[in-house]
Amino acid sequence: MSEQKPLTRSIFVAYAYNIYDKRDYRAVYTQLEKAYGVKFIFADEKITNMHILQKIISYIRASDFSLFDISGWNPNVTLELGIALAM
Repeated sequence: MSEQKPLTRSIFVAYAYNIYDKRDYRAVYTQLEKAYGVKFIFADEKITNMHILQKIISYIRASDFSLFDISGWNPNVTLELGIALAM
């Protein structure tokens, strides 16, 4: 009998990069990944040849969940939230 690998949920995270220090903000997510077996996806982690909006749409679609930090109502994050709601 083959050993089943536990499911890993992926979660897309959108936040305003200019509000928080990237290392501090993402350190919390790293701890949560280890504790709960999830994977947080950030749009700037991987370089692709896609247009940025298409890349974000693909990440939202591929994720099981999405988190949108709308602190300060950053226009980019608000747009990404609107795209997710429309999907």
